[in-house]
Amino acid sequence: MSCKLCRTIEVIVAIALVMAILWCPIGAMASEGYGVEVEQVLLSSDLGSCHSVQHLLDTTLTNMAGKGAEFIVLSIRQYEQSYNFDAYLNALDKYLEETKNLPATTMQKIALVQYVCGGISKEEVFEVARETEGKQGIMSIVFALHIYSNLGEQADVSRCVDSLLSQQGSTGGWGLNPEASTVDITAMTIQALAPYYQEQKVQDAVNKALDYLRNSQQSSGSFLSYGVENCESVAQVIVALTTLGLDYKTELKGDFGSLAEVLNTYKLSTGGYVHMEGGQLNMTATAQAIMALVAMDMADSGAGSIYTFDEYEFGSGQLVEGVPEDIVDIKKIQIVVAGVVFVAFAIYLTFGCVKKRFSPMDIITISLVGLVSSGFIFFSRIETPDQFYSYNLPEITDESLTVSMSIMDGDKAIIGMQEYALLEGDTVFELVYRATRSKGIPMSYVSGWDAYISSIGDLAEGDRGATSGWVYYVNGVQPQVGVDNYQLKAGDVVELRYVESYGGQSND
Repeated sequence: MSCKLCRTIEVIVAIALVMAILWCPIGAMASEGYGVEVEQVLLSSDLGSCHSVQHLLDTTLTNMAGKGAEFIVLSIRQYEQSYNFDAYLNALDKYLEETKNLPATTMQKIALVQYVCGGISKEEVFEVARETEGKQGIMSIVFALHIYSNLGEQADVSRCVDSLLSQQGSTGGWGLNPEASTVDITAMTIQALAPYYQEQKVQDAVNKALDYLRNSQQSSGSFLSYGVENCESVAQVIVALTTLGLDYKTELKGDFGSLAEVLNTYKLSTGGYVHMEGGQLNMTATAQAIMALVAMDMADSGAGSIYTFDEYEFGSGQLVEGVPEDIVDIKKIQIVVAGVVFVAFAIYLTFGCVKKRFSPMDIITISLVGLVSSGFIFFSRIETPDQFYSYNLPEITDESLTVSMSIMDGDKAIIGMQEYALLEGDTVFELVYRATRSKGIPMSYVSGWDAYISSIGDLAEGDRGATSGWVYYVNGVQPQVGVDNYQLKAGDVVELRYVESYGGQSND
C-alpha cells in the first residue's frame, strides 16, 4: 500500500474517531444543580434512612399522608416524574375518609398533590378549588390560584389575581390582613402570581413585594417570622424568586452570601433542617427546605417553576404531554454518526475502485477499517450524566444479606449511614461505586494492586493538605488492603471518611 494511501486512511480514521468522541459531550452536557443535595436530604436518617426515594415514598411519606408530607411529595413529583405514588395516594384516600372538616388550605394542598400525582381528575381538583376558594383567608386564594393556573381556568384565574392584588398592604407585602404583612405569605403570594407577571398590574404589585422582602431581610440574610429568624421564610423566598425566573444566586445576596447559603445554615448534619438556628429537627422546615432545593435545581436546569405541572392521565400515573426531554437519545445519534462514517468510507472505496487506485489488499484493509470504525461507534455504550446516574440500587428483600455504609466529611454526611443489599463477591469499592452512582455523586479512584478512592463529589485527595484524603473503615477498623481487595460479608459496617492526615488515623 502506498504511503500516500496510508496517510489518506489515517486522516479518514482520525476524522471518524474525532467525530465519535466530539459528539458525545453535546448529548452529555447537563447542568449541575441541587439534585444531589435533594437526594441526600430525602435519604437521610432524619427521614428514615430509606434506601431509595421510592422506598421513602412507600414508607415514611405514606405514613405521613395528610399530616405534613404534601410539600415533600409535591417536590419529589417535580424532582423526578418516574416514581410510583400509589401507596402514598392510597394512604391519602384513607386519611380523607377518616378525617372530616379539614381546613380549606389543607384540602387544597391535598387535592393539588393528588392531582399532580395522578390520584384525582381535573374535574375533582377543580371542584375542591371552587368549594374552598376564599374560605380560609388569603392563603385559600393563593392555593386556589395554583390549581386554576394548572387547569387553564382563565375566569377563575382573573378573579383570584384581582382578589390578591386588592389585599396587598401599604408596605408592599401580604399578610392575613393587608396591614400585617409577613415574609412567608408575601413570598407564597408572589409564587401564585408569578405566571401573570407580564401583566402590568401584577408586575407592579410583585415589584413592590420584592422591595418589601429586601427591606425585611436581616443582616444574617435570613427573615423573621414572629420575631424569629427561620428556615421556612428563607425557603419560601427562594421558591418565590425561582417562580419569577430571577437568579436566586444573586437576588437578595449580601455579605452573608446567597440565599442558598443562608438556607444551608439551618441544615443538620443528619440531613434534616431546623426551624431556627440551634434548634431541633423540624419536619415543616425540612419539607419547605426540600421544596426550595428542588426549585433551585429546576431553575438551574431551566425546568421552570415548581408550581407548574405537566398533565397526568388520571389513574395511570403517567404524563400525557409536556414531558421535558432532559436526556438526549444517544443511541439515535450513534446510529447517525456510525452511518455517516460508514458511508464516507464506502464513497472513498468506491471512488478508488472506479479509478483503479486500490489493490485487492487495499480494498480489504479500507473495508475493514470502515466497518470497525462505524461498528465501534454504533455498539459503544455511551451515556449522558443523567442516564448514568439514573441508577437504582438493588432492592433489599426479606431474603437479602445486607451491609451498611456512610460517607462522611467530618460531621457532614455526604451519604448518611444506609443499608445496602450485599451482592455476591462485593468489595468495598463496588459498594461505594453503587452508592455514589445511585445518588448522582461523582466518584474517582486510583487503580493498581491496592486501589483507593481519590475523590467523591468535589472533595479530592490533597484538597486539605498533602496527606489529606479518603480512608475507609470496616466495623471500626482500618483495613490494610485497597478498597478493591476487601471482600464484604453480611452485617459489615463500612465508613468512608475524609481525613486531613492519613498518618493521624487510628483504628478505633
